[in-house]
Amino acid sequence: MEEEIALGIPKKLIEKYSIYSPRVAIAIAKQAIKKIKGSDIGVGITGILSRPDPQFPEKKVGQTYIGLIFKDKILAKRFYFPPKKERGLAKAMIVLKALEMIEKIVK
Repeated sequence: MEEEIALGIPKKLIEKYSIYSPRVAIAIAKQAIKKIKGSDIGVGITGILSRPDPQFPEKKVGQTYIGLIFKDKILAKRFYFPPKKERGLAKAMIVLKALEMIEKIVK
C-alpha cells in the first residue's frame, strides 16, 4: 500500500474500497495526468495477477480494474483475466484491453 500512497492515492480511498477497485484505478489515472505535463489522457490499472492478497481475500486472482480519464470523460471497467503461468502474457493482455478502451474513449 505504501507504493500507492507514494503515487498520491489517498490512504482513505484505499482503506474504503481496497487497492483493487475501479475508484483506485481512476485515482491512478488522475495522478498520471497530474505527473505528466501536457497529458490529456490518464490510465490506471490495478489488480491481482498471480497470487491471492491476504489483506483482501475477497478479491480473486485475475481480477483487474482499468480506469481511464480523457478530457472530461471518465471510464472504469472490471475485467477477469484467468491466472497465467506467464505474468508477462497476462500483463500484455491487460495492456491490450486498456488500449481498446482508449480507442473507444477518444472517439
